[in-house]
Amino acid sequence: AFTFNLLRYLVDRLRLFNDQVDTSIKVQHLMEKRATIDALTGLYNRRWFDEQFDSILNRCKKDNQSFSFIMIDIDHFKQVNDQYGHAVGDIVLHKCGEILLENARERDAAVRYGGEELSLILPSTTLEQALDIAERIRTIIEKTEFQYNKNNTLNISVSLGCSSYTGSEDKKKIMKLADDALYQAKENGRNQVRS
Repeated sequence: AFTFNLLRYLVDRLRLFNDQVDTSIKVQHLMEKRATIDALTGLYNRRWFDEQFDSILNRCKKDNQSFSFIMIDIDHFKQVNDQYGHAVGDIVLHKCGEILLENARERDAAVRYGGEELSLILPSTTLEQALDIAERIRTIIEKTEFQYNKNNTLNISVSLGCSSYTGSEDKKKIMKLADDALYQAKENGRNQVRS
């Protein structure tokens, strides 16, 4: 009886310990997710971007693979917030995040870069392929009705700038090229893709 009770006690303690470890692991995974995922859009956040961009680019360089990058800016987003309120702006950001996630390939990384700026990191992707992806996303967003209450929707557009690694660019240069292309898209009337 003593041995049986001792075994039962030890098994109960072991189960309790296992439950605590399991809970601790779940909490750790949740904290890691919160540290790298933007809560509003479901996209990777700026912190993740800053930590991972170089390693993805360097892996593509090492494997002699193409690499492209897309910067996306929601056109006239300030007007959406001013006219409809920040809650509607949040709906727009959330839906744009969903669209990016639905259209990103498994190897791609969709990021909320900041504010209304989003981006896509595209390993193993040529500039021509990136332009096709960007145009598909632009078209989908342009055709999407963003429902912000039971009876009302609004339409928005996005401008996109694409860049690609061609043999010598680092993170800073690739980002600048995409940002310059995005600026051209906005200067030339918005709702378009440039490289």
